[in-house]
Amino acid sequence: LAGCGAGGFSQESPGADAFLDRVQTNCGKYSVGNQPIGWLLSDSSNDTTFVDATTKLFSGQFSRSDYQDFLASFYPAGTSQATLDCIYKQL
Repeated sequence: LAGCGAGGFSQESPGADAFLDRVQTNCGKYSVGNQPIGWLLSDSSNDTTFVDATTKLFSGQFSRSDYQDFLASFYPAGTSQATLDCIYKQL
């Protein structure tokens, strides 16, 4: 899952890769907006925004509140608390 996210943030650390792998494995069935996390983190997706934001959450560049607000603004269909709780449990 390595690559560059939106805004030029390069997600290349082994810790970030492992975190994204955990999110995909444990939270893939949940959705952000209308998109399943498993798809957002797949090689088929061209949505780098979710990867970038989730990596920033992992690295401490986003607080949980900032992360939730960002997802709500970028994925207006909403994100359930269960989705967020699952992602936070992977930290």
